[in-house]
Parts: sequence; structure tokens; C-alpha cells
Amino acid sequence: VLNKINSVLQHFGHTLVETKWMEHRDFVKYCSDSLDLGLQVSMCETFNLVAADYVTADIPLVVSPEIDWLPKEIQAMPTDISDIVSKIEYALANKQTRNNNKQHLSDHNHKAVDDWKNFLEDYS
Repeated sequence: VLNKINSVLQHFGHTLVETKWMEHRDFVKYCSDSLDLGLQVSMCETFNLVAADYVTADIPLVVSPEIDWLPKEIQAMPTDISDIVSKIEYALANKQTRNNNKQHLSDHNHKAVDDWKNFLEDYS
């Protein structure tokens, strides 16, 4: 399978970059130094840790509506290539989106902590 993926990428002038496992801090730095865009157009993941890593690394990002904690402006329908391309263009052109992503991640995390505290209080 890996050979097939490499073959397709090479046909279009791209290269698959493989790395060894990294500590989280090293991974986020690697992403920050190496990636131009994060694409997490998932059909089923609702939080998506990789999306959070991309936000932490200050990388423009496009996700699906399943990852609803990020702004609608960067949510693309996973089965609509035109929508995905449009959202990629938007994410790359609008630097403010990265700050918005960080705020959305922070808000989501604070809400999650509050929800867990309420749950624990209700069942303690």
C-alpha cells in the first residue's frame, strides 16, 4: 500500500514524508516548521486531536462540520471537493483565522472542563 501511495504522489510531483514517533512537543514543533496547511475533513471524529495539534502549531486548518468546535468558516463538507478547496483558500488567505482557531480551542476546552466538573458533582 505504501508503495502505491508513493507512486501516486510522485506522479503528481509530491513526496510522502515519513517520520519516527515523536514526543508531543517535538511533533507540534515539527508541524509548525514543516506544514503549510492541516486538513482534517473527517466524517466521524468530533474532537480530532490532530486538529488541536495543528491549532497549537499555528497552522491554517480545514476541518469538517463534525469538528464543530472550530469556526464554520473553515468547516468543509467532506464529500464536496469544491467546498474543501474553497475553505483551503480561505484558511490560507486569512491569517486571523489562526487566532480564531486558538480561541475556539480554548473555549471548547474550558467548556469541557466545566461539563466534567458538573458531571462529577452530580454523581458524587
